[in-house]
Amino acid sequence: MIIRFSIALLILFSNQVFALYEVSLLDNRNSRVDIGLVGDYFHDPSGQLSLAQLLNEKHASQFLPINKSFMQFGLNKGNIWVRAKLAIHLTEQNTLALEIKAPRLQILDVYIPHLSMAFPIAELGELRPFQNRSLNHPHYLVPFPTRNPPITNVYIKLASSTPINAQIEILPLNEIASDFQVESLVTGVLIGIILLLMAANILFFTFSRNPMYLFYSILLAGMIILHLSLHGYLIQLFPTIAGIQMRSYNFAALFSTMALVFFSRYYLNSKNNLPNVDKFLVALGITNGALALLFSLTPDKLSILFLSVATGFTIISLTLISILASFKQIPYSGYYLAARLLLFIGHTCWVLTMYGIISSPTFFLWGLMITVILEGLIHFVAMQLRLNSFNSSRIEKSNFHDSQLFEFVNDLASRMRRQTNIISGAFAGKLTRPNASLSLDNQDSALLANRNLENMLERLDNLGQSHTNFRGTTSDFIDIETLVDDTLNLFHELDQDSVLVEINASNTQNYEQVDQGKKIQHLLLTLLLELKHYGDKALTINLTKQDDSRDNLSYLEITISPLPRRFTQLQDHLLNLGLGYVEYLLSSMHGKMNLSGDKQQRTLNIRFPARYRIQSRLPDNDLIYACQLYIMGNDSVAFQKLLSLLQSWPISIIQVKNIAELTNLQPAQADKNTINLIVLFEHDGYIPQLVVRQIKPLLRLEDQCLLISDNVKMPKDFALTLGFDELIHTLELPQQFKSSMTRLTAKGLRLQKATLL
Repeated sequence: MIIRFSIALLILFSNQVFALYEVSLLDNRNSRVDIGLVGDYFHDPSGQLSLAQLLNEKHASQFLPINKSFMQFGLNKGNIWVRAKLAIHLTEQNTLALEIKAPRLQILDVYIPHLSMAFPIAELGELRPFQNRSLNHPHYLVPFPTRNPPITNVYIKLASSTPINAQIEILPLNEIASDFQVESLVTGVLIGIILLLMAANILFFTFSRNPMYLFYSILLAGMIILHLSLHGYLIQLFPTIAGIQMRSYNFAALFSTMALVFFSRYYLNSKNNLPNVDKFLVALGITNGALALLFSLTPDKLSILFLSVATGFTIISLTLISILASFKQIPYSGYYLAARLLLFIGHTCWVLTMYGIISSPTFFLWGLMITVILEGLIHFVAMQLRLNSFNSSRIEKSNFHDSQLFEFVNDLASRMRRQTNIISGAFAGKLTRPNASLSLDNQDSALLANRNLENMLERLDNLGQSHTNFRGTTSDFIDIETLVDDTLNLFHELDQDSVLVEINASNTQNYEQVDQGKKIQHLLLTLLLELKHYGDKALTINLTKQDDSRDNLSYLEITISPLPRRFTQLQDHLLNLGLGYVEYLLSSMHGKMNLSGDKQQRTLNIRFPARYRIQSRLPDNDLIYACQLYIMGNDSVAFQKLLSLLQSWPISIIQVKNIAELTNLQPAQADKNTINLIVLFEHDGYIPQLVVRQIKPLLRLEDQCLLISDNVKMPKDFALTLGFDELIHTLELPQQFKSSMTRLTAKGLRLQKATLL
């Protein structure tokens, strides 16, 4: 009897302990509260209890502590009630909001008893209209009232026919925006990689006409839809369709498994190698396709557990088939086995996380997508080896050979590997520590890698149009100086090595425009990215207009030097995303490419027909007004000659006699939008190479130095080595000064813009 009485007291005491939950303080120092760590929950299997009944002592004592930031309630009937007690003592004007990260949740009601006992302040969820959301956001956001009593109680009701996984926090709106920016960045990078893999598979499908690549592209497209539905993005695109995220998730999950089954059928060539297994794969694929339509049309009438069982059965079956194929030594089955094992492990861990068996919010959000990307990278290399067994006539129709396609795959894989390594390095700390903030340097690195992936995707799209015209073939006249500036700006947005490049235009007046400007810009950008190098001499591209009076044609000649050491010779009909891609562009432009010179003097020469026209407007003087001229010198012949040229120029001209006067003027403190151009004369009582070293610390990075020399034998390269940005000989001063000054101002503006990126 005594033992029973003691047990009863112990149970009563434990219930009272569970019923007591602490008050969470929000003040200026701590403006973020994780409800999962401070709140408790109650499961109502009947789904009939109201808030007033929960406040009754009978039910209030049955709440249990959560003690997990990532709430995993699994698949439950009825309602899950979460409560928290808050003390809000904020003196700063911070707008707080309740953030619930559970996009697939069907019913979400938020109660604050002191505002309303009978009705929730927010009725959200997949089954509620999108207009119920006070803030347009993938997550559920409920703004907190500005005035609150000393103690504020919050009750949240969760209900869904799918597993309930949620992260609930109270934090300021600015922190919500910052967290969502990082999440969107990761999503954009992952989807960018998936799109690149899709484009590559579609490109290879056009080469080989093998449905294997098409089905894998469908699989990747389904995974994009699945990821967007899991993260709540689709409801923003289709706000009027009820339950769009549940329908899209069901369809994408089963449709992707169907595509995976038919991909496996063509990859293993099961019709010839495994005839009995082939019939099973056909039946399995059709079944998944039928279930995809059924689950998307009637999502509420079928259990989500049955969907998980169907997809799990398909993946397990394919894994066993991969083991059988490897045992029978079917060609390339080893790669397929590795991909199936990776997907089996990743999908199993993700399903266990979704049903609350394994606790990992990072793997729940990103694990399945990353698994599919890693699996895709395995297939990306392995599937291409299958092309060796295709009908040779099909390959001849695509104008490419097996060896070329193999080299193309290796080239594309190496380029992708560099960008994915950069992205993985940027987010390595974020994946291991979900609450850690992403540094600005890591964000910039990831964005830069993503831009390079987009550039590769553009090249793949252009190569995919092998039987059609290259995009942008219509008349596309553009000013040549604008073309040069835009190309260099695009290069600085893509360059990951911080190298120096330069583009110069000669015999192309500033009032002249060239046709197919976007195509020429893409060609110049590709040349800069492929031929850039480290060294004391910047990679220089010279554009020259050439006229053929006999045929009445105009050409654009491009010369590039100095070439990097790794570039030794041209390889005709090379298929890659480098110079092979350049050769493809030139063939669409009826141009040619060749090498001249030897050793360190090698030059790449490109020539193609081009149409020009005179602009109907006068040239603007924006670049002229953007500079300020400092002339250091005495009354020499060259000095007087320059002053006579500048008499009618609408710019600021300052004459200084020595470095001391220039120091007093402090050109680096001038207007940030103004470029300082310093002009020095070689024979004017000082040694230019010594003076320029003393002047450089007084200037900004974008400021430029120009040398005017009487020595006609002095090469431009020597002046650049001394530290100058341009050289003009005195005899060429009337013809060259204005164009040189305009070019230096444009260069300074580009450097100024690059430093702000």
